[in-house]
Amino acid sequence: MSLTLRCRGPSGQCTLSGVDPGMSTRAFLDLLSEKTGVPAGTIEILTGFPPKAIQIPTDETVLSLALANGDTLTVRQTSTATTAATGPAPQAAPSGSAVGAVSSSAAQLQDVPQGSANSTAATMYGDPLPYMDEDEMLARAIAASLEGADPAAGAVDVQLRSRRSSRGERGRVWYGE
Repeated sequence: MSLTLRCRGPSGQCTLSGVDPGMSTRAFLDLLSEKTGVPAGTIEILTGFPPKAIQIPTDETVLSLALANGDTLTVRQTSTATTAATGPAPQAAPSGSAVGAVSSSAAQLQDVPQGSANSTAATMYGDPLPYMDEDEMLARAIAASLEGADPAAGAVDVQLRSRRSSRGERGRVWYGE
């Protein structure tokens, strides 16, 4: 049984018809290289959703890649050869200027007073109502946008419909102190 695979590469899309599952992975990489224009030694294959890179052993068959008929392969070019023998590329150490920038921003964060998230955010952004939780702030903002008022004005005079209004009575719900 041969496989039909759809392939996306840097130069466009193609269909690989008649791929033999017994074909060596080296020959499969050469075929992908021919169809996509990506050199065989630098091919990275992504498959599935979300796309995940698959390891390509050099001395195995296409059957070992666990590809199914009709799969879509995304072929990318990597800077190094992607084989089972090679691991991920080593990451470069951060430069001295980047380390200095991180340490200076960490020093700025230490100046913020400790406390709850709400009080810290209120202190950082100048919020006049640090005692409110996020849900109450959202309700006030929505009510203020519907009424055209400032949500932080006065002693919290946000007017909302209460349960009594659904029974035909009118009332105000007051939030805050």
